[in-house]
This record gives sequence, C-alpha cells and structure tokens, in this order.
Amino acid sequence: ANGRVSAAMYEGTNGGSDAAGGYAISLPTEQMIVPLAMPDLGIFDASMVIPTATDVKIPQQASFGTSALKSESTGTVATFGGADPTLGQIELSAFMAGALRLVSWELMQDVPLWNQFIVDDLLKGQRILEGQLLATGTGTGQPQGVFGNTGTGTGAAYALTGASTDGAKLLNALYDVTATLLGSYQANACWIMSRATGLAIRRAQMQSNLFIPVVSVDPDGTERILGKPVFYDVNAPALPSATTTGVAAILYGDLKAGNLIGVRGGAGVNIKLLDQPWASSGQLGILCYRRLDSRVRRSEAIQAISFSHS
Repeated sequence: ANGRVSAAMYEGTNGGSDAAGGYAISLPTEQMIVPLAMPDLGIFDASMVIPTATDVKIPQQASFGTSALKSESTGTVATFGGADPTLGQIELSAFMAGALRLVSWELMQDVPLWNQFIVDDLLKGQRILEGQLLATGTGTGQPQGVFGNTGTGTGAAYALTGASTDGAKLLNALYDVTATLLGSYQANACWIMSRATGLAIRRAQMQSNLFIPVVSVDPDGTERILGKPVFYDVNAPALPSATTTGVAAILYGDLKAGNLIGVRGGAGVNIKLLDQPWASSGQLGILCYRRLDSRVRRSEAIQAISFSHS
C-alpha cells in the first residue's frame, strides 16, 4: 500500500525468484574463482632439467674397461691384457603436448576475471599431463617415465599382509634400499613417493617407537627420511592394499644424475592468443603448449623398493 518493498535474504535463496521481494535482492559474485590446488609433482623438481634447441644424443658408459695381471717378460714376451670399455647412447628428443580453449568475446569482455583464470588453468593442466608422463611414460612417442626404468633396488618385493608387522617391513625396506645405492650417488640422494606412502612411513615410525627417528622435518618444512629430502609425487604408485605383486612404490637415489628432462626452447610454458581462426564466430582461441622429453640416463643412480600384498 505504501509502495515499499519488504525483502529478507532468505527470500532470494531460489535465485531471486520469490514474489515477496526476492527479485529485489542483489546477490553479487565475488571477483575471484577459487582455484583447485596443484597435485604433488615432485619428479620434475628432483630431476635434472635442461633447455634444448635440437634433439641431443647422450653417450653413456655401458661397461668398465678391465685390467688383467701380466706375467714377467723374461725369455718370453708377456703382453698386457684387459678389455676396452663399452659405450651406449640415449637420445633426448622433444614431444609436443598442450591444449586449446575457445572463449567467446562476450565472456572475455563481461567477465574480466575469466582471462587470468583460463590461462592459469591451462598452465596447471599442462604440468599435470607432463607429471604423468615423467612418472610412467612409455618412452615411445612420449617421454620416458622414471618408474619401471630404474635399478631393481632391494630386488624381491616386500610382502605386505595387512598385519601389524607391515610397519616394520616398510621401515626395514627404507634401510635396505640405501645400501643398494652406490656411494657416489649418496650425497645428492632423495626419495620419491606418494604423500600417502609418506604418511604410512610416519605411522610405522610411531608404532615402532624408534629411538632414532626415520622421518624428520627441517625448520624450513623440508621433510626427510633417513636424512634425505622427500619429493612427493601424485603419480607414484600407492602401497598395495589388495592382492598385488611387484609394485615399485618408492624410489631412492640421485635423480639429477639419473633422470634427465629436456625442455625445448627453455623452461617456460608457451601461451598464444589466436584471434583470427574463430573471429567470424566471435571467439578467441587460447593455446598452451610445451615440448619436452625425459630419459633415465643412468638407472643405477635410482633404486626402487617393490611391495606385494597377499
């Protein structure tokens, strides 16, 4: 009767459609899209990363040269023996990976926050795909993953059964694998595993009530196992909890000596705005791409721990 609109916030809960006043309620949108967190991608950070301009052939020693005892030359001439070293070679190439997003001009103009969001999403998607390849890539037409291409480490898989003794087996495996890595790689050694595996190790340490801790944390937050830094990676296999054989869930070694990642043209991820191909439909193409390859150049520098479950 008096021309005033009476409205409460609850009247606009159905999209502002309530006849008692919901149409008059302003529901602003926060000018920020809450992003998803990046998964753990520790293999890239732990490995040796170099820029490349072309494919690179990398010679590697396949075997030592050998020496041999020499008899004294008296009436008969005795020659030196031994065998020459042998060499092998790997090739670091570059494989293209990327994504394309089409965005309407209206959306770009009306929603300024979308511009930065879509670029950030493309960059994250690129890193996630690369992380999968760096962990488990076949090496044929794509990067070679580090899992499955390392030293055998402790050899036979540790058998997990779901019993309370699993914690002790897990801790023993950590100690055992350190002895399989040659001394020249020990100084820069690190661990690669999933965060869930790291948690299982912490629980095992707590259950065993060890005087000397297996897991420690530096003041800056760096997590260590047996004094060596831990790099978590979401693509590392999980510890088996069902009937499984031979799952290499933990890697230990010098990844900078053992795993080489080559990024064509430098470390950056490329973003290109394509405004012509879809201009007639009022759309803008945003392209994200990078070329890279990964090769295990020295398998002995990285050792694996395998687990089975029965």
